[in-house]
Amino acid sequence: MKTLKQALGECTEEQLGQLARWWGIGDTPDEGWRHHYGLLIQQMQDLIAVRFAWEQLSEDERKVLHNTLNFLASSGALHDVILKITRLPEANFEKALATLKQYMLLLEEQTVIKTAGALKSSVSRQEKPPARLTTKLSIANELLDALHAIGSEIYTPQYDRSQMKLEDILAKLNQDRLYEIGRLYGFMLHDYYSRTLPSARLSGQLVQPDVSMYAWEHFDANTRKLCKWLCENEGVVCIQAAREYTGFDNLTLSAAIHTLESYAMAFDTFSGPERKLFVPRELLKNLKKAVAQPESVDEVAPAGLVNLDTPPQSIRQGDTRMLNDLATIIGAMFQQNIEPTQAGKVPKRIANKLQPMLQITPRVQVYYDDDTTLDMLFAIAKKLGLVTSTKSSVDTIKPRYEQGPLFEQWSKMDVVDQTHDLLEYWLKGQQWLDIAGVNFNPSNSYYLDIMAGRKAVVSQLSKCTPGRWYTVESLLHTMKAQDPYVLRPRQADMGLAGFRSAKNMLANWYTSDGEIIIGVLSSTLYELGIVALGYQRPHLPEKDKPINPDAFMLTVLASAVLSTEAEPSYSPATPAKGRSLIVQPNFELLLLQPDLPTVYRLLPFAQINQVGVVSRLTLTRNSVLRGLEAGMNIEQILQILEQRSQKELPQNVVYTLHDWTKLYKEVNISQVLLLEVPGEALADELCSSPKLKVLGLRRLAPCVIAVSSDTSLTELRRTLDKEGIVVRIRGDIVTKPAVSTSYRRY
Repeated sequence: MKTLKQALGECTEEQLGQLARWWGIGDTPDEGWRHHYGLLIQQMQDLIAVRFAWEQLSEDERKVLHNTLNFLASSGALHDVILKITRLPEANFEKALATLKQYMLLLEEQTVIKTAGALKSSVSRQEKPPARLTTKLSIANELLDALHAIGSEIYTPQYDRSQMKLEDILAKLNQDRLYEIGRLYGFMLHDYYSRTLPSARLSGQLVQPDVSMYAWEHFDANTRKLCKWLCENEGVVCIQAAREYTGFDNLTLSAAIHTLESYAMAFDTFSGPERKLFVPRELLKNLKKAVAQPESVDEVAPAGLVNLDTPPQSIRQGDTRMLNDLATIIGAMFQQNIEPTQAGKVPKRIANKLQPMLQITPRVQVYYDDDTTLDMLFAIAKKLGLVTSTKSSVDTIKPRYEQGPLFEQWSKMDVVDQTHDLLEYWLKGQQWLDIAGVNFNPSNSYYLDIMAGRKAVVSQLSKCTPGRWYTVESLLHTMKAQDPYVLRPRQADMGLAGFRSAKNMLANWYTSDGEIIIGVLSSTLYELGIVALGYQRPHLPEKDKPINPDAFMLTVLASAVLSTEAEPSYSPATPAKGRSLIVQPNFELLLLQPDLPTVYRLLPFAQINQVGVVSRLTLTRNSVLRGLEAGMNIEQILQILEQRSQKELPQNVVYTLHDWTKLYKEVNISQVLLLEVPGEALADELCSSPKLKVLGLRRLAPCVIAVSSDTSLTELRRTLDKEGIVVRIRGDIVTKPAVSTSYRRY
């Protein structure tokens, strides 16, 4: 017998699409149905889809299908037999059969049957009995049970679900389906100690007044339109009348019915030959109250970002302030010893000098009135590997910030790459603080998932076109309409329990969640240079009087950093041959255009005055000596200046740099283990032994040998013992603390 998959394989992609729409099946896979026969077959078994199939059949077509279902043998049914049973004119039968085959309700294939022969006397015993070619009808095994179930609704009055109680309707659903409905509401149905059936427990929960309100809040616009009209008609309507009233096609109508049934608020069924949509009697009163609730402005206004026809009156252009401040604190790290406190904070005396140089909005803790901007910047720099905090084994030496392992790689990146890496870290960085909007009400801000909110904002921005102004109000309205729990995903997963506690949150959404979204735009994304901010007022207040923006626009940089609909058009301004530096005779270094790679090359030996569109640094004796301390020499410093400078270096600058570095002296302090041996012969033997090479032995005197500082005392003693050498230890030896291999899970 032919299988349904084989029959579908004979169809073109266009035919499969038409078939899916006829059955009310949407969500066509990206690769098309020809690559997803299994998915299509699975969705054709859905009872709502099967009702669409039965509903669209004519009386003759239903008669042929119904008789085939009743008289079908395991090997199928002969074409002529079904024709006789239906008692339809042959033309009507063939027309009905063609429709049923077109929509895969019946499968037909040719077969050979043996017929009764003539009289035995006239036929030789060795002759085969005559045979004739005919066709056989069958129904795909995958659809058999579903077609039987819906056929029973049409031809057996007892199966009409519109006449059943809610508990009886639920009892006919399988247990997985009941649990799925329960999970939507947050009901616990699988109590192994209860003798009550899950269907009875679910029925008792669904009749509660706020259940219908919860379901209504989760319906989309199409489902609400159908549900409202259903309640206006006392909870029972004909599907054909619903189709005419709403104007929905099969796909839209199927989606709405699926939503209603997934929340167990309404069901479809056949009442005789007519297909109906109905609300169980126990739920109608509560559902009517939910539908009668006045719609808020958010529900009436269509969701979607709104463009401004003209630019706002005042504009704050997006600038890479965060990148500039990172360069500023790293430059300060090179020019002075910054030793964080035990709490990991920058000392106050240093913070007071650096904070006026920062460009981003200060991050101040509300309860302690403590400016944590510098600590946040250093935490970000540490996470990115730009700085590291060293820790000496000597207790009297405090840890301090030094150049990190990824500093060199970062210093070679342009603005686009640095902004992209910062944005990626911000999307998951707990230590990065945003500033909420001006009207933020902290009383409703508990248990917020800021990371989820950041991702949602970036997702919305990716749909915008750079260079086009959008209203902030439309952004908030769209995000609330699509998912009011975008900052509270845990509360959304709590079902009805979360809904009961969320009424106050939803009522104050714009002053809590909405203000956080505004703050994400006006603080971090603005400081990264991703957005420009617009205000519908002619004059902006002073810096210490913040106001919320009325509009935003993606910058050109955003098109290169985000995956926007527009093509990336940002191209960093690169000076000819990389020469953007101006070295002045007064030792001032100027960059008249953004050039972060050059700035980072100067940081180890130049003092920062300003980083931005125009950057200013100064060569001082102390800054140059700090560069030497960082591992550079005068030749490297002059080479960097010459390679980046637009003109020849001033002679007085070259001479002075040489003078500053002449008197520079340095010494490296390291701890080693000394071996004293009684004679030179033993010293020669130890230094030449291949087994002792791992100790990093270095001969300091005829009878004195130094051991590498990486070798522990235990390892040294064990190795010498293996060689038969007696070891004596004199005095106290400071050893490195053992590195713990355990970890704590946070």
